Amino acid sequence: MDNHERAAELQNVWANAFDGWYRLPDADVDVVFLCPKVQKEQGLEPGGSLELPATVLASRVFAVTAWNPLGDACTREINVAANKELLQEIERLSNTNNTPRVKCWWESFGFSSEWREDGFSIAFGEEEADSGRDAVVELAQKFKQGAIYEYIPTSSPFELLRKTVPVLIPGVEADQIMVRCAKPATPNAEHP
Repeated sequence: MDNHERAAELQNVWANAFDGWYRLPDADVDVVFLCPKVQKEQGLEPGGSLELPATVLASRVFAVTAWNPLGDACTREINVAANKELLQEIERLSNTNNTPRVKCWWESFGFSSEWREDGFSIAFGEEEADSGRDAVVELAQKFKQGAIYEYIPTSSPFELLRKTVPVLIPGVEADQIMVRCAKPATPNAEHP
């Protein structure tokens, strides 16, 4: 598979992924699940409140992981160790008085029925969206990630625009309107 075909494959995988956000501040459930709106319209039932938590609606959120660098599968042990290092970097970023200022962060995971990658979501104030993106892209580069997700509030309290932002793999851009959904019926939706 050449680089263009690999980028197209990853673009499709990442664009159609579900998201799980664990212990999100001010959420009404332990895990908030998000899916592309087009998939929900195909029959997924809503779970909990359909409205997104206030923290998300008042922030620019970025999701990053250290799992499977450049989309190449690693063992669970290697991925967990890499995510521990990433968490230390996020905590360091959170504990500085410099800009951008991290509002909060939480554990998150992207998944489908075939794959799952654990990671973290980091919220910044809207006024720090650009510098927040730069900081998260720098983390993603350090951990050899192909892309990150950026979540942008829309005019609706029920929807977010999720952008796949290329980091080390060009050509994976994808925009999806994301909505809350019930826990998908796949083992990959389980939180340990």
